[in-house]
Amino acid sequence: MSPNQNNPTKVDNIAAPSPQDPKSQGKEDKHADIKKNTVAKKKHVKKLSKYAVSRDTREYFTETLSMLISTGVTVGLSLEIISKEVPNKKVRNAILAIRDKVDEGGTLWKAIGESGILSASSVALIKAGEESGRLAENLKVVSDQTHRINTINAKVRSALIYPSFLIVLLILVGSGISLFLLPRLSEIFNGLDVELNLLTKIMINFGVFWSQWGLAITGLFFVALFFIGVGIAYSRPIRTIAENILFLIPGIKTLMYQTEISRLGFIMGSLLEAGLPIIDVLDSLSDSFSTNRYRKIALVIKSNVEEGQSIAKTFDKIKDRKALPGPIRQLIVSSEQSGNLSSTLLKISDIYEEKAEITAQNLETVLEPIILILIAVGVLFVALSVILPIYSLLGGIK
Repeated sequence: MSPNQNNPTKVDNIAAPSPQDPKSQGKEDKHADIKKNTVAKKKHVKKLSKYAVSRDTREYFTETLSMLISTGVTVGLSLEIISKEVPNKKVRNAILAIRDKVDEGGTLWKAIGESGILSASSVALIKAGEESGRLAENLKVVSDQTHRINTINAKVRSALIYPSFLIVLLILVGSGISLFLLPRLSEIFNGLDVELNLLTKIMINFGVFWSQWGLAITGLFFVALFFIGVGIAYSRPIRTIAENILFLIPGIKTLMYQTEISRLGFIMGSLLEAGLPIIDVLDSLSDSFSTNRYRKIALVIKSNVEEGQSIAKTFDKIKDRKALPGPIRQLIVSSEQSGNLSSTLLKISDIYEEKAEITAQNLETVLEPIILILIAVGVLFVALSVILPIYSLLGGIK
């Protein structure tokens, strides 16, 4: 008798798979579904646009990540902690996507670059830190860089917000007077048997015109203002036109020159000090400027340096002397020859940041009385237009 005939049960046990518990099968299916959903969520995380992440969020992200990693917290746990404090859902999902990529073995700089949370210069610094083993130190530089840029932008905004508010207030008050007061005054003066002076005739005619078209013109003005703002935010040609107009306004153009030179010095100096190659520095620099004029300058310098030319020769091809004044060019050329380029650029940044701060304060101080004078002139015009016919009427009665 064969062995198979003696022990048929043993053969059956080997050949037939053991039945699986329905509960465990259900758990495995559930875990598989969760895994699939997680993978699907990762695929749907898109790169954030430049305006999707606020400046305060960028500063919080870099500052907190730098502190946590410097104290020994892992990158993945640090990103998870940061994500819990970010109110914006898209940004929070982007941070969690960075964490997942890092946990899967990816590099931090590449994951951040794909997310769009930080600028190109910040990503370049993080890359250099990961490759050199100085991630915590370079993240501190990124944090300082982000804070510095936010400070510069805040100074520009603070210099422009108050005058802009006064101008809008002037338009609203003038529109209100023209829409509600002048038409009634024109009806009163037309019923009087008195010769009107030139100011009053102008006011009456303007009041009649504004009573018919005032609401439409005011509405069109604010609608146009809204679309111009959207265009400046999302359209580079419109933004370039707006920048060119600002570069023509005295005081504001000086502030813009100073802030961009300060930005150039700090970003370029900090990247060179961190050990990045000059080509990578110039590539990051072009993405960090807030105006198209300085982006073009950075691209010209980059293309010439890539061809093997020195920065000194490159400056000869830049004709915009206002954007890069002679003393700044000479300082950069001399420091390049002496090997102190990064420290010199950082000093230039400090000097021009102080100049920008003084200019911002002076600009606000100068614009405020000019706008108040315009308001006073408008009030005086209306007052004279009303009072002079009354005096003429009283003289006729006598």
